[in-house]
Amino acid sequence: MRAFLLVSLGICATACNLDSPLFGDPGLGAGGALASTGIGGGFSAAVTSSVSSMSSTGSTGGSSMSSSTGSTSGGGASSTTGGGGGPSTTGGGAVCGDGVVSGEEQCDDSNTAAMDGCGPTCLVEGSANQCPSGAVIKVAQQVTIVGTTTGKQNVVKTTCGGTSAGDMVYQVVPGKTAPLTVELTTSVLFDRILAVRPTCNSDANTLVCTDQNTLLSYTVQNATAGVPFHVVISGHGGSVGDFTLRLKF
Repeated sequence: MRAFLLVSLGICATACNLDSPLFGDPGLGAGGALASTGIGGGFSAAVTSSVSSMSSTGSTGGSSMSSSTGSTSGGGASSTTGGGGGPSTTGGGAVCGDGVVSGEEQCDDSNTAAMDGCGPTCLVEGSANQCPSGAVIKVAQQVTIVGTTTGKQNVVKTTCGGTSAGDMVYQVVPGKTAPLTVELTTSVLFDRILAVRPTCNSDANTLVCTDQNTLLSYTVQNATAGVPFHVVISGHGGSVGDFTLRLKF
């Protein structure tokens, strides 16, 4: 039987011309195409090629996604904490530059610029407990300052009192020519004084000196861009305490 099959295959090979290019040489013509998709190595090669293609695609996609995510994350962090003049997070969860004093901030002027009196971390630049004032506040639109006269020295005298209490003095520089309002609020127990005058150490030409128990407010009607005036915060008979000062157009 085995001999018969071998003889039959030999006859078929001759009759069917299996040595012709059509069947004999994989990779040439239709024979090559048929052989490459056969059940043997051809199918295995096709599967390997497909898996390789999928692997390449997955790797590329993963790399692209990772790169994109990294770029987005980096950009977000840069935008949040960058030095472009916009709000930035400071201690205590406060946001410096949002116009609201909170947390450990001493001031907020709605920006994070330096050298304008309220620095990039919302701390007052300079010392307000001296005369002439070392705290120069530039007002573009509105500045809010929180402080205290507790523990401060008496450095100026005012016409309405404040001859012995601690003082805080701010040199205010208007950013434009327009009426500018000075507003002082304090704790109830602080018998405070607000004075507004052209120079720090002279009562001459004082615009206002008041010790009212209600909200203290005064508008400098002829405030001129670049021309400074001084704001003095003090107290009667040694009275000291915390305060909030707002300067606004």
